[in-house]
Amino acid sequence: MKKNLFISICTLFALFSSAQNQISHNNLPSTREDKTGYVKSFYKEYITYLYTDEHKKDSLITNYCSADLKEIVQSTLEKDDYNFLLDGWGGSDIDPNSVEVNNLGKGKYNVLFKVYHHFGDDTVSVNIWVIVSDDRGANAKIEQVIRQSDNYAVPATFEK
Repeated sequence: MKKNLFISICTLFALFSSAQNQISHNNLPSTREDKTGYVKSFYKEYITYLYTDEHKKDSLITNYCSADLKEIVQSTLEKDDYNFLLDGWGGSDIDPNSVEVNNLGKGKYNVLFKVYHHFGDDTVSVNIWVIVSDDRGANAKIEQVIRQSDNYAVPATFEK
């Protein structure tokens, strides 16, 4: 009887300790740094120089985007005049002051900006998602852009 009671107490203690450890682990702050300001800074500057300074625009892509994303964005712009960074709205008037960025967690950010629609006095709100690398500080890069309309991502990701 004493042996069973001792084993039961030890089992309960082990379960309690394990549960406490799990609870305290779940309350730890994320080690991923918030890059909301980083993403917003890129988009505001990129939109500002979109038509006025090609060198500055290319420099911004180099500084803020991964090499893979930069290659896809620039080659698609040259071939098809489609701008993945702006969900195809590169030929429109975009207000850089309308850029808003929300952190969705785990390196994913929602980017919203307003586009002046030339078919009237309407503006269109454009939303895209961007994924930022987990690196801290100046090493962080925008690695991926995802169109919300169809979940199309560049560069594409493949499940292993």
